[in-house]
Amino acid sequence: MTKPRKVFAKLARMRFTWSRYSPQTADALDSFDMSKMSGRLLLWSPRILGILVCLFLSLFAFDALGGGKTFTQALIDFAIHVAPMLLLLAVVAVSWRWQWVGAVVFTGLAVSYAYFARNHVSWIAVIAGPLLAVGVLFFWSWRHHGDLGTHA
Repeated sequence: MTKPRKVFAKLARMRFTWSRYSPQTADALDSFDMSKMSGRLLLWSPRILGILVCLFLSLFAFDALGGGKTFTQALIDFAIHVAPMLLLLAVVAVSWRWQWVGAVVFTGLAVSYAYFARNHVSWIAVIAGPLLAVGVLFFWSWRHHGDLGTHA
């Protein structure tokens, strides 16, 4: 065996841990499971992003507060503008248990918004893009539901 091959063979047999520095660190590194970490990420990312999308879209409701309206009229307009986001937040709450609901609703909203705003590509990117991303994540989470070890 040539010298470089011996070195690589020796390196392949070696176990690289921090055990001589800290046994706890070595145990933590040995128990780190990437599939568990990606499973958690897949489980929580659609839920958190769904809430963030609702918060982002509710920012557009503040447009109803301007324009020289009385306080009561501005408050009514604000409530009317924020009501769809509250419904979407309710969809996120239902999707917490049944991910397929979030997949269908968020994807359906993205497709329908893209259809109705088809003349405004920048609007589609800003509004339908995040909705579609959350819908796809809910679908992916639903498809891997059994792999994630959740109950439903």
